[in-house]
Amino acid sequence: MRTGALLVLTSIAVLTAGCNDSGHTAGSSVPATGGSTGATAVTARDRGQAAAVARAYIDLLTQHRLSAARALTAAGGPAARRSLLDLETWLTGLQSEEHRVVARSASTGAYPVRTRVTLDVRVGRPPGSPWLRVGRWTFASVNRAGSWRVIGELRGGRVAVGGLINLRIPVSVTGRRGTALTGSIDDVSRARMIVRVLDAAAPGLARRYGHSRSVDRPAALLASSPEAARLVCDCWFPNSAVAASTNGMIVVDLPSWSAYGRVMRAAIIVHELTHAAMTGALTPHHLLPRSLQEGAASYEEYRYAARHGVLEPLGALAAAYQAGYPSERRWRSTQPRWGLTNLAEIRLAYGDALAIVHVVATQHGGVAAVLRLAAAFDRGGRTHGPFTSSELDRAFVRATGTSFTQIAQEASAWVASRAAADASAGIAGYERSG
Repeated sequence: MRTGALLVLTSIAVLTAGCNDSGHTAGSSVPATGGSTGATAVTARDRGQAAAVARAYIDLLTQHRLSAARALTAAGGPAARRSLLDLETWLTGLQSEEHRVVARSASTGAYPVRTRVTLDVRVGRPPGSPWLRVGRWTFASVNRAGSWRVIGELRGGRVAVGGLINLRIPVSVTGRRGTALTGSIDDVSRARMIVRVLDAAAPGLARRYGHSRSVDRPAALLASSPEAARLVCDCWFPNSAVAASTNGMIVVDLPSWSAYGRVMRAAIIVHELTHAAMTGALTPHHLLPRSLQEGAASYEEYRYAARHGVLEPLGALAAAYQAGYPSERRWRSTQPRWGLTNLAEIRLAYGDALAIVHVVATQHGGVAAVLRLAAAFDRGGRTHGPFTSSELDRAFVRATGTSFTQIAQEASAWVASRAAADASAGIAGYERSG
């Protein structure tokens, strides 16, 4: 597998800053101002000027212009200063291709003046990844000698709800196309593996599903736990999830992902990258059956694993089909995980999604037919689910010329054939570990 040079980027200052494991520092809920400001009222102009200074402070830090950023601060007491030092250390270690800062006044007339600031970045090689949320902060500012200055962050600097700032330190590995972000230098080897998969898989997925930042410059986040994943991606990430594609990034729970063997670890990344590719191919807020979303991703995962000698076992799905598995009910659903909570049922739903998309792609027109199927649902203009049986059938006929019922029967036959072959070969499950 050919790859380009990989860049491992982090800040020496970050590595020597003595951050604690949680990434949080102690800080007062409202930093002290360090003395009376002499202000009697806060005007709209004051709020605007304070917001502009807070925005410039984060903008300069993201550009790694630490001295210029610190020139926009003033003494505000020990706890207030610690909140800024922690933030400065982290942001000057973050490598980004592009950034945007939004500042809005959050003051109601009280002193010091408060400003809410949001930072998003693109990472990787130009033109960069989709926008990724770094963090949201509320800064306190005061007027010193006629100039507004930032004195502290009200929640302690690093304590920002949802965003990359929740990584302990910002470490990035960048390849020809993909970038992986992690909060520990100990994860660099696994980040490199993920980037190699992204670099290798992205061109083919872009050809089949269309070009977008999500697949042309994919970004992956390595989290130490589902809870850490939820904090960093500011998203829904179930405790049982291995990986997810959400908010412009691929999120990986390292402990559960690492339990799989080498081929399946890579195939899981291909699965999530396919989600990103599908997202780029669709119009915003495009509602699809959950089975079509997961089926397309599982199909590409299946193809990748099969090319490398690993086959998904389908014996349980074959038995479920024989017992009258409710494929239509699953395909009508638009809920995450089909609204299911039982893991065995969720696995069957994934298998059913794979089987039907596999039949569409291999017998009814390739990935182009899968995209036509997605477009057929989109033209329905639906904004919430579930789809009706007639809507489901109409979309399949429009995309493939064949009814959903017929394709479901073909999928059942393919699964039965595969399961019989697996039984003969002694295939019982995915590879684990190693």
